[in-house]
Parts: sequence; C-alpha cells; structure tokens
Amino acid sequence: MERVLLQPERIVLMLGAIRDTLAQADKVVSRWDENNPHSNDESLVDYYVESAFVGMLVLLESAGLSESFRLVKALNARARKSYAEVYEYEGDLFLVWP
Repeated sequence: MERVLLQPERIVLMLGAIRDTLAQADKVVSRWDENNPHSNDESLVDYYVESAFVGMLVLLESAGLSESFRLVKALNARARKSYAEVYEYEGDLFLVWP
C-alpha cells in the first residue's frame, strides 16, 4: 500500500463524516428500549456502522497506513455479523462496534 500525503483539511473532513455517521447510528439506538429494536431501525444502524467502517478503510488506505487498514478490516469482518449489536450499561444501550 503506497502512502499518499493527505491534506490535513481532507483528513478532518473524512473523520468528521465518520463521526457524523456513527452519531446517526447512536441516535437510532437511543430510541430503542432494551428488548425492542425495530427491525427497520436495525437495518438503518447496520447501514450507518458499515458506512463508518468503509469510510475509515478508505481513509487508512489513502494514508498508506497498511497495518491499521489490516486491523480495521479484520474488525469489520467480525462486526459484519451484526453491525447493530448493542450492550446495556446502567440502563442505556451502546453500540458494540463503533
């Protein structure tokens, strides 16, 4: 993987887009109660989390960070089974993968 010099502004924009995508997923999950996610909401969360993984992989590949790319790609392979997986902590739900 060849390292490409990215403009700092471009990196900030890419990271901001990833952060915003994960915030959207979190917003959907925050409407769920512990035992009742809506099926179409689950698909929406899957979409947001998968999009965040893709965005991060694009950023890492563009920056030539091959080891980080490999690790995030492996994590994505595990997460793909259920991007919308949540855990409960002190009465609140949190996404496992972001």
